[in-house]
Amino acid sequence: TGWKVDAVDINVGRASLKGSATYDGDATGRLTLAAPDLDDFSALALQKLGGALNADIAFDNASGGQSATIDARGVGIRAQDASIERFSAKLSGRDLLRRPALDGMAALDNLRIGKELVSSASLKARPAGAGTALDVSVNARGFIVASAATLTPGERTRVDLSALTVQRDGQRLALAGPATITLAGGQIDIKGVAINAGGGRVDVDGSVGDRLDVTARARAVPLSIAAIADPTLGLGGSLDAEAHITGTKTAPNGDWKVTLAKVTAPRLRDNGLPSVDASAHGRLAGDRTSVNANIALGSAS
Repeated sequence: TGWKVDAVDINVGRASLKGSATYDGDATGRLTLAAPDLDDFSALALQKLGGALNADIAFDNASGGQSATIDARGVGIRAQDASIERFSAKLSGRDLLRRPALDGMAALDNLRIGKELVSSASLKARPAGAGTALDVSVNARGFIVASAATLTPGERTRVDLSALTVQRDGQRLALAGPATITLAGGQIDIKGVAINAGGGRVDVDGSVGDRLDVTARARAVPLSIAAIADPTLGLGGSLDAEAHITGTKTAPNGDWKVTLAKVTAPRLRDNGLPSVDASAHGRLAGDRTSVNANIALGSAS
């Protein structure tokens, strides 16, 4: 029916873990960890650890659901091929197992996992009606990402996006206006997602999951925006496209069309070739699509 630990008092080297805890469907209690040097745990973890970690975690169910608070700080944490230069978190959460809502902040600097580096990341959360307003920013691999949204959990979890920007190598993607994403039963309903992309625009609306009913449109999107994914591509020209896909994810169907204008690329330029104009359309049916395409390499070919 549950368990209870009246008094935790563990010391390993200079590290200590103290507190008490009870569980009978919900957890109550408090645990405090003070570890000025995680190397004290290296023998137990069977790997070399390092850095300092302090954490104070409390659990309660006074409001009728599982709630928790955490106040943690770490510096120079290392384990195998992963490390964090610095992190801090001061968060509280209520009704975490049913309709979670958060309040507080968390941040980290220089998270390395193998060869990957997250230079910085932060989360700010605050109550908003029946949900949580979240501001998230990440700086990693040259990308600078910032977003603002309200998350409302439930049988139909709803995300109301109010802002989203992605920047890299002088290119920028940005949410054109408020958008809503709803998740329920494996389906994702998308409403009003519009992205400004280097002077062009991409719109997506519909439902994606086991069943499909989604429309996507791209208007005057400069191909130079591809530098946000790979700065070495060096593409020029513009893209217009449209697709309406229905059916299921195993048997999709629908119509699509794509137009590319004045496309240039380093290989074309290096060989003295003119820009490319191309258009194509087709119909998707199951695992096949028809293709009707016209490609012109310069005005004389």
